[in-house]
Amino acid sequence: MKSILPKLLLSLILYISGLTVVFSQLFEWRGPGRTGIYDETGLLKKWPDGGPKLLWETVGMGDGYSSATVTNDAVYITGRKDSSDVLTALTLEGKKKWETIYGKAWMTNHTGSRCTPTYYNGNLFLISGSGDIVCVGSDGKIKWSKNHYKLYESKPLMFGISESPVVVDNMVIASPGGKKASLVAFNINDGKVIWEAEPLNQEPQYVNPKLIEYAGKKMIVTVMGTDIFAVNSKDGKILWKVNYAEINAATGRV
Repeated sequence: MKSILPKLLLSLILYISGLTVVFSQLFEWRGPGRTGIYDETGLLKKWPDGGPKLLWETVGMGDGYSSATVTNDAVYITGRKDSSDVLTALTLEGKKKWETIYGKAWMTNHTGSRCTPTYYNGNLFLISGSGDIVCVGSDGKIKWSKNHYKLYESKPLMFGISESPVVVDNMVIASPGGKKASLVAFNINDGKVIWEAEPLNQEPQYVNPKLIEYAGKKMIVTVMGTDIFAVNSKDGKILWKVNYAEINAATGRV
């Protein structure tokens, strides 16, 4: 499917239009495969004097550190307003379609929202600064919500949570960490738990899980405490883990 991907900077300033990328109904953090690599063509090799023409800009969406998710018909972005994390939908012309509070914000320090919305087949999946994993329809209505920190007796790190959930098949994955589960897969339709990965008794980090396909197997790779590890996306069983902190210490790397 072709979609227009505007370049957004600071207060959602649109600089370039007419860019296309071929992909499915999944739009997420850093684009296809979470690689940050795009296959647009026809880009300017040199900007005109004074820079590209400003097409539109908009403000008033709250404070945040996340990037925008752009689909074929909308721009979605998160922000903090008072003590709430808010999801805003804009048209491709920058007009507000709707605004929805999707969870409690992180208010201890660096209080802006961090989650880039994951759009999959008409639904948006987000994690608030306090651990609410939420499914919001493209109409702005919340379909289900659960706090995975409370469910798994975990807690945020010093600077809160910074996670954009990854969708795999019919599941959305969250990383509570702690003593009960490292990763958890929720059904995208109703939020029911599909599997729980073995706990590593370590805290989650400021990273986003990544789906990798290798040797015909789908695995979810992420970081928990001192370990980089992978789980089978079908059942959550840990496939491998590497203690990167020990390796770095042994080799003198930082």
